[in-house]
Amino acid sequence: MKSCVVFRPDPPKLFMLNLNAWFILELCDGSSAEQIEQKYVEQVATKNPEEEARNHLRAGLQRLQEQGLIELTQQGD
Repeated sequence: MKSCVVFRPDPPKLFMLNLNAWFILELCDGSSAEQIEQKYVEQVATKNPEEEARNHLRAGLQRLQEQGLIELTQQGD
């Protein structure tokens, strides 16, 4: 199905992530924002121009944060 179901416990809600959101979520492993961007751009470079890839990443990170699935650390990463 090429999708991922994610549960957010507080408040409880299920999310169905597409492949792009799933990949971005997987990159949010404690790495810095620069490391996440570098890994993302490297992986999608064959499909998207670099600036477009960065825009997709920023939008994806913002959406995951708004949904409460990721949060910024003290350093803002």
